[in-house]
Amino acid sequence: LGIHLGGRRIHCFKAVAPAEVETLDSHRQERTALRQAKDRLMRLAKEGYIMPDSQDAKDMPKGDMKRREAAWAEKKVKLKNPNYAINPLRLSIRNLPLSVDPNGLRSAITS
Repeated sequence: LGIHLGGRRIHCFKAVAPAEVETLDSHRQERTALRQAKDRLMRLAKEGYIMPDSQDAKDMPKGDMKRREAAWAEKKVKLKNPNYAINPLRLSIRNLPLSVDPNGLRSAITS
């Protein structure tokens, strides 16, 4: 489909007034930014995050909260880099005891 001339496809675009070009360009940039944000799945970045001033944070030991804050800071640094993205199918578990075997872990996660 389309227009071909000499075996090559011709791309045609609608002529636009100069004032309209800026609005079209800004809309295109907004769509691109939204698409990139969706592609990186940033909404999953805060999954499981416990705010330091919440009741859950007050109930947990100080050392555990410090480790969580350090992990959150590390994650924020990584996510500033556009080469990093969040995989919705990968599960990350930190501070897993050595006594947990793979089968027990698999059954705990799937239940």
